[in-house]
Amino acid sequence: MSFASKKSPEEQKAYRDKINARNRERRKNGDIPRKDLLKKADKLARTYCKRDEQCQAQGYRGIKCSPRLEWAHCKGRDEMQIRHHPDNCFCLCWAHHAFFTSHPNLWTQWVEEQRPGLWQRMDDLLIEATAKRLKPDYEYWIDFYQRQGVK
Repeated sequence: MSFASKKSPEEQKAYRDKINARNRERRKNGDIPRKDLLKKADKLARTYCKRDEQCQAQGYRGIKCSPRLEWAHCKGRDEMQIRHHPDNCFCLCWAHHAFFTSHPNLWTQWVEEQRPGLWQRMDDLLIEATAKRLKPDYEYWIDFYQRQGVK
């Protein structure tokens, strides 16, 4: 059961108002809510990934590239500790992204052909971050991409 189904509309509004007030206070004090940092890190990483403006899987299996480019990950987006790592990103057109999402074994094979050893490097980073109980450092990645000239 979700939060919304347990609370009355008045209680839901009061909760949202409380969260918004807390976030306004944080911004006033110079602190940025983590969700805002995540959005900014996502935007910069996505822009960096798509900088070459072409699908990295062009011609794969005869699939015709679609015009829409997307930010794809060697390890999924839900692996927050490595989500923004530049080695974890690929630029794929929508058609190839959808194909690889439906065929994870072919995705693994293609990634290994394109960047040998990447799966192991990403696994190692993820294991280390998990062992140290590290939270994603969005500010680090924002700074990293800004130093790369990404806006």
